[in-house]
Amino acid sequence: MGTKTEPTPGIAIYLRCSDEDRQTPERSFALQRKAIEDIVIPRLGLPVVRVYHDLLTGTNYNRADFQKMLAECGSIFSHIALYRVDRFGRDTAEGLQIAKQLRHAGVQIVPASNPNLDITTPDGWLLFTILLGLGEHEVGVLRLRTLGGMQAKLESGLWAHRAPDGYINVRRQIVGDKYEKWVEMDPERAPMIRLGWDLLLTGEHSLDQICIELDSRGCLRRGGKRWAWLDRHGNQITAANALTKIFHNEFYAGWIVSPRFKIERGMVRSQAGAIVTDAEFDRGLKILEEHNHRKTTASHPYLLQGMLYVSAVRRGQNTNSANFTRVKLLCTVCRGKGGGQYAYYFSRPGKPMPDGIYLRADSIESQIQATLAQIAVNPARIPAIREHYANSVAQAIEDHLNARTTELTRQISKLHELEKANLRQYARGKLSEMAFDELSAECRAKLLCAETSLSELRRGTQSRITDLDRAIHIMARMSEAYAYMEFSERKRLLRLLFDSIVVDTSGEILLDRSVLNTPFGYLRSVASIVEGHRYEVKKNAPQPPTGEQKGCSIYIDASTPRVNRTLVSASGGPRSIH
Repeated sequence: MGTKTEPTPGIAIYLRCSDEDRQTPERSFALQRKAIEDIVIPRLGLPVVRVYHDLLTGTNYNRADFQKMLAECGSIFSHIALYRVDRFGRDTAEGLQIAKQLRHAGVQIVPASNPNLDITTPDGWLLFTILLGLGEHEVGVLRLRTLGGMQAKLESGLWAHRAPDGYINVRRQIVGDKYEKWVEMDPERAPMIRLGWDLLLTGEHSLDQICIELDSRGCLRRGGKRWAWLDRHGNQITAANALTKIFHNEFYAGWIVSPRFKIERGMVRSQAGAIVTDAEFDRGLKILEEHNHRKTTASHPYLLQGMLYVSAVRRGQNTNSANFTRVKLLCTVCRGKGGGQYAYYFSRPGKPMPDGIYLRADSIESQIQATLAQIAVNPARIPAIREHYANSVAQAIEDHLNARTTELTRQISKLHELEKANLRQYARGKLSEMAFDELSAECRAKLLCAETSLSELRRGTQSRITDLDRAIHIMARMSEAYAYMEFSERKRLLRLLFDSIVVDTSGEILLDRSVLNTPFGYLRSVASIVEGHRYEVKKNAPQPPTGEQKGCSIYIDASTPRVNRTLVSASGGPRSIH
């Protein structure tokens, strides 16, 4: 066996700002680098050999400089200096996977916020896991707040997405980087959409005929493509599917509709205006139904829709784990040779799979219960697991909360000073009344956000440990409960547990590459540590049986009665599945 080579001594600085952070001084590249140069570099006493920058969210694994850093680690540097652990990545599962590779290569990760962190020790590794989990939790909270703002905008009659064809997104700068955004009718394309409706409402044209008529009048789709054209064999091709989506979109009748936020037609009027009346919209749907052009959906209820990915090797790369990427799978129904319909998860052709991939939905979904059993924990070990994380997590969370509380307190103080500065500028006549009101409103909004975050942090450690305790009971019983659940209950359980589920190109679920939500990913690692200690206490004890995975063993007794199906809601409270 060859000896393990030591990495070349040196420091690589990794800086990352997400899109929302790039204008925030307290998270800028300059501040991150200054903290690293003031704290980490003097402590290590090694030269800086590389500086990597990424302007991208940490949940995106395919960051250019991040991948370059992983490729060069060990050969030209031995330490990676970060501002905070969440700059390394906010996806706990992938972050831990990469950290394991770095640890195996002898490369040390040193965050400026925790310069004493040593991931080569069990305690350091546990703290690193906790910090990654806290970063993922912060992303989840931010996502909920973003969704709340989006829902409020939709309920007020404003559109929060890209405008449909026939409308345009408009924005007006208020002050600095603050914009007012809305949707209004496009004077150039709205008449073309209305022409399509007029042709439909005659009842004499099919969708293909409407596309041909629009093309003959010189109308183009948004993006410049034609409505009808001939392929290389001379066959007539039309964009009937795009037209179908337009004729089924309630926005053209002046309504805001969002299944995600349970906003139905007739509840919220759009401020952008209507191209057709309600009566015309309903008559158009009836005509489409008569012409057998009803918009259909797949008959198969997809259990993993929106959360299933396939793991594939990048084109031209070897099969090292660092060269794998994830491709999101979509859903479709295909007709078999015998006339039956089959549900598939599929990927569109492209990199890294030029021919795409089709995987039977029932083949993948049948593996779910066995997958849940793999991440289940032994109910008999719950007291030991509870004691372990209660002792380990409390101090780590307190340290994080103290640092976060200090940061929020500093932000609140700065905002109060900014308010006073704006008032002085207004008193001196250097700010108009309108600009002063807008700046004051912005300061108040930021103050409210910071004070709310500070209030949430002060919930204390015990409430978080209670949330973990509820979650560990779910992990002990979820495999049994899954067998008795209805489809909607199973889907809700999987979304509570998993951020994403990854399969290989043959459709086998890859648990080590799937991503568990917080706190389940952390609890799985704690269970693994506790189970591992069971074998380490007695050095002369026999090795565990072949095939048993520490912390992931199946502890299900077939005689166990039906369990009480209760889950933990997103806010941490109990929620019945019945």
